[in-house]
Amino acid sequence: MKREFNQHSYEITMPLTEISHNSKNILHGGATATILDETMGSLAHSIVPEGFSVVTTQMNVNYLAPGIGDDVTCHARIEHKGSKTIILSADVFRSDGKKIAHATGSFFVVEIRMYQ
Repeated sequence: MKREFNQHSYEITMPLTEISHNSKNILHGGATATILDETMGSLAHSIVPEGFSVVTTQMNVNYLAPGIGDDVTCHARIEHKGSKTIILSADVFRSDGKKIAHATGSFFVVEIRMYQ
């Protein structure tokens, strides 16, 4: 996997393999949702203060086209940053440039604590 970050966006490229495909030999919807959640969550985590992290509170995914090709790239961006909640959106593109999914997500800002 390849990751790219700047202050306002985060991008992850994931190769497509047999393990990421469903029985129809296309990218599994759960794998698509996972890369969306990981990309948005990574961006949200990168903008919270030290000692804090984020957890997903809601995610809505719209599947637009089959995931085929060599890889998929997910690009996330910040829509709103509050003190307790961060709202993001993301798109997944296959290697030929076609958009295959769009998502929005809400992330709750939490203080990191070690639980024993």
